[in-house]
Formats: sequence, structure tokens, C-alpha cells
Amino acid sequence: MDWKPPRTREELDTIQTRIEQNSEYFARIKQFVRNMKLMEPYTLDRFVKPENMDLFKDCICLLIARQGYPLEFDNTYSKIRRY
Repeated sequence: MDWKPPRTREELDTIQTRIEQNSEYFARIKQFVRNMKLMEPYTLDRFVKPENMDLFKDCICLLIARQGYPLEFDNTYSKIRRY
């Protein structure tokens, strides 16, 4: 697993540009997040296609950092939950 969360504003800007090119996917992720049950962990490989995993994680990071969504990854970045 090579994916790493963004650490700088520049990395977030790069992610945002990438997501703007995939706006339909980002909209679906936002809808999914809105429908997540509170405090329930979601194992990513159960609902995210392997080829979309990095993009999905980038979308979640952007929702957390730029839009204030109450989400968190576990320490292996294999699960998320909404709190």
C-alpha cells in the first residue's frame, strides 16, 4: 500500500485538482458519506474498487481537510468512520 495522506497545503491542492477532474466520482463519495451510519467502521476494500482506492482516500482527505466532514481513518487507512 503506497498511498499516504496529504501533509501539506500543496499536496491538498494537488488532490483537489485531481478530484475536480473526477467530479462525478467525488459527488458519489459525498453522498455515500452522508449516508454512513454514525460511529460504524467501514472497511474500504469491501466497497471501493482497487483501481479507485487512492482516489477514494484522496476524496475523504479533501472532505475532512477542506470541508470539515467528521470522518476518520483507522491507523492503517483501511477503514473509515463518521463520528
